[in-house]
Amino acid sequence: MAATTLALAVAALLAGQWPPAVPAGALAAASHAAVAGSARACRERPRLPEGLAVAV
Repeated sequence: MAATTLALAVAALLAGQWPPAVPAGALAAASHAAVAGSARACRERPRLPEGLAVAV
């Protein structure tokens, strides 16, 4: 997502369309921050021992 945000900003600057890219870049950066925090929390969650099944 970070690379996509950077690519969007560079492409918008090269095309001369930077005004619409500012809110799009801000949205991309904010969504990246939201998803990154959730992914980090999932990785830090303790794992169940091997062989222990959980019924859902």
